[in-house]
Amino acid sequence: MRLVAFGCSQTWGSALPDVWGIKENQTIHERGVSKYAWPKLLANKLDVECVNLGIAGASNKEIWYNILHTTFYKNDIVIILWTHSERFCFIHKNKIMTLGTWMVANPTAYRTSEQSKIFYKHLYNEYDMLLDFYLRANHIQTFLQNKVELIKHNAVCRLEPDVNVDWNNIKSSLFMEDFLEQYLPKALDGSHPGTGAHEAFATAIYNEIKDENPEKFN
Repeated sequence: MRLVAFGCSQTWGSALPDVWGIKENQTIHERGVSKYAWPKLLANKLDVECVNLGIAGASNKEIWYNILHTTFYKNDIVIILWTHSERFCFIHKNKIMTLGTWMVANPTAYRTSEQSKIFYKHLYNEYDMLLDFYLRANHIQTFLQNKVELIKHNAVCRLEPDVNVDWNNIKSSLFMEDFLEQYLPKALDGSHPGTGAHEAFATAIYNEIKDENPEKFN
C-alpha cells in the first residue's frame, strides 16, 4: 500500500529544515521533498510507502495534470492538497509555463514574470478560476474513484462558498491555513507551514482516515 500525495510547496515541504539552505537563505529544491512534510509523516502513521508528488509553485491545473499522468495501484491512498485558486499555468507538449502573483511582485526573479503580469492584468477572473478548480476536482474524483483504495481532498485555504457548482459530494475537509497560524513557528522562510503545522495536519488526516475507515485502519 502507498500514500500518494499531490499539491504545491505545502505538500513538497518548502523551507523545512532538511531542504533549507542556510548559506543560500532559501529552499534547495534539488534536495528533494522534505521528510518533515505532511505526506511522509502521514505515511509513517499509516505504515505505508510515501510517494510525495508535490510541486513547489504548482497551480490546481498543474496538480490536475500531474494526477492524470501518474500510474496508480488499486490499494493506493491518494491525498490531494489543492492550492490557491488564483494560480495558473499553460501546458505545452514538453513543458509547463507557471504563472503566479508572486512573480508579478518579484519580476526580476522569475522567467515568466512578464507573462504573469499580462495574465493577471487582462485575463484573470476570480470566479472563473474557482469554477475551473471545481471542474478539475470533480474530474479527478471521477477519474480516481474506481482506481484506488481511498481519495481525500483538502486545500491550502478556504474556498468561496457561493460558487453554484455541483461538487460531486466532494468536500475539502481540512485546510492547511488553519494549521499554519495555530502551530508556530512557521517554516524557515517565515511564510510556509513549519514542522508543527505539518505534524498536526498529518495527524488530522490520519484521524479522519481511521474514523471513516475503521475496518481498514484501526
